[in-house]
Amino acid sequence: RRTEMMSIRQKVSQAAVVAVLGASALAYGALEKHVTVRVEGSLVRVRTFAGTVGDVLDRADITLRANDRVRPSADTPLNDGMLIEVRRAKPITILLNGQQRHVIVTSLTVGEVIDEMRLRGSLADYVGASRSERVTPGMVLVYRNAVGIHVVHDGMTDRVITNAATVAQVLSELGVKIAAQDRVTPSVGSAPS
Repeated sequence: RRTEMMSIRQKVSQAAVVAVLGASALAYGALEKHVTVRVEGSLVRVRTFAGTVGDVLDRADITLRANDRVRPSADTPLNDGMLIEVRRAKPITILLNGQQRHVIVTSLTVGEVIDEMRLRGSLADYVGASRSERVTPGMVLVYRNAVGIHVVHDGMTDRVITNAATVAQVLSELGVKIAAQDRVTPSVGSAPS
């Protein structure tokens, strides 16, 4: 009987240990979060016990530099299944309608730069690179807004929408030949406006 009682106590003790271990495993699993960090378009899957977005970035050795952007913000509490987006700041030069501007963007593609800079973005505008091209630090992007103009020549008036850089290019595209005595106003080197 005594052996039987000890066996029951051992079984109860073992069951208690198993229950505690099982509860611990459940609690452990409940605290662990699975998140995805996307840095410049590259995905990193992370399993973590971190409490905030900033904690996840710290533990993953992802340092935010000046003008980098993270969404949601670094102080946002972490949720299981969360997507964290990190965009690196990139200095680029935009030649916008002939005017040089140095800007810092977090866009991944030229198309996103157009949106980020709130450029008009008409399909007739001239963009010196494919809208799907990746943005790199130091990149020079040429952008010209298309303009509607009237070209009066040889007793005719042509209304055109152009993204040409000069009046000479507009005339060439229209097939208008300029002779030595012809007068062009504004000058052939001027930008259409």
